[in-house]
Amino acid sequence: MLTDMRARAGVYKRVDAVRSELDDWVQCEHDRAAMPDAVFFDLYYGENSAGGTSKAGEQHIEDLRLVQSMLMQHYPDCAPLRDLVGKIDLAVMSLEKLR
Repeated sequence: MLTDMRARAGVYKRVDAVRSELDDWVQCEHDRAAMPDAVFFDLYYGENSAGGTSKAGEQHIEDLRLVQSMLMQHYPDCAPLRDLVGKIDLAVMSLEKLR
């Protein structure tokens, strides 16, 4: 998604901030013995692109909503979670304006 959204600063910055925060969380939740470095890296920093297709925006919205749902399902309600959910909401709103 970040590859496709480089020109859309609002989406890019918010999604990148969410990615960084989740990367920090996973490193607190799992030690290096639990996951090799390559797995840690690919978890949030391996990128796939929708190739700028007309469906890319729709797919990205769907992906962001899925991430949001998974976070709310697996983490207790707290300020850091609400912050991430809010950033995802703002990224989705920005993507919806592209339609």
